[in-house]
Amino acid sequence: MLPNTRFYHSLEYKFEDNGQLKDTELDILGINDDTIYIIEVKAGELNDKHRRGALKGLKDRMEETISEGSYQSHRAKNYIETSENPIFEYVKDNNRESLLIENVENYKIHKITVTFEHFAGLSINLKYLVESGILKKEYKWAWIVSIFDLMVFKDLLNGEDDFNEFLENRLSIYDRNDITFMDEIEILGFYLKGNFPLPAEDIKKQILMIGFMEDIDNYYTKSGVGMIDIPKPIKITK
Repeated sequence: MLPNTRFYHSLEYKFEDNGQLKDTELDILGINDDTIYIIEVKAGELNDKHRRGALKGLKDRMEETISEGSYQSHRAKNYIETSENPIFEYVKDNNRESLLIENVENYKIHKITVTFEHFAGLSINLKYLVESGILKKEYKWAWIVSIFDLMVFKDLLNGEDDFNEFLENRLSIYDRNDITFMDEIEILGFYLKGNFPLPAEDIKKQILMIGFMEDIDNYYTKSGVGMIDIPKPIKITK
């Protein structure tokens, strides 16, 4: 999905907390010439009670996954931006290696939380998570996506330029009140129809990102049963 990015996993770094240095971890860090991806992966699953509407249990599980992942990526981003020499350590081929990030000001930094569970509309609009107390406002600038949706993005986006264009516009939605959406793949479909970049916010002109999954669903339904020569949805350039 990001062929020009070098990825490192299971990293360790020292983070200052109340004047004390503490050892902490980061799941994945990706870095290329101009972008850093800070990625946390959370494997918590919903049980039958959560699926039937047990709100307290559902809230607790979302705090364990979405909130915790967002906090950890926020902490790593803060470490990179505020440290004179941000250094991460990791193990490669049984050897301990160090990764020093220099000239941090030259990079864009994206935070991503990948979940095993598909939370759908419960997690894609962080505004509601902040209002419900699940997520602290300062941690909200992270893209939250299930591993299954991420597979679709890998399949349909054409390289790093498309991914970053999508991600930058996707994150801007969090602060807008003129957009309605219910599913991450709907937003992808909206993007593939050539609708990014978004116009300036206008509360009188609501943008409905609904009904943009048909081509994507059709592609996977038909290709999934063995039909050949099914055209893959691609980005329309307007």
